Amino acid sequence: MSRVHRSVVAYAFLAQANRSDGDLLSGLMPIFKPIAKLHQGETFNPAKFSELVADLYGLNVSSWAVESLAPRLEAAGVLTRIKINE
Repeated sequence: MSRVHRSVVAYAFLAQANRSDGDLLSGLMPIFKPIAKLHQGETFNPAKFSELVADLYGLNVSSWAVESLAPRLEAAGVLTRIKINE
């Protein structure tokens, strides 16, 4: 899939989410889930995740924004919190 085509797909997801309930994160979930699945078992790195979103879909989402979305990504099942003993 070309980068331009991916950008169009990403835009369509965002447009649909904005139309349905106004929650852009739900529109981003179909974009975020494949990235998370490819990197399953790795430590979550917001900067790397942000780069992958830009490379794959042409969407510039800052690493700060991705990091602030981590609790919602966890609630949506995209991320899994692993407790580390002290």
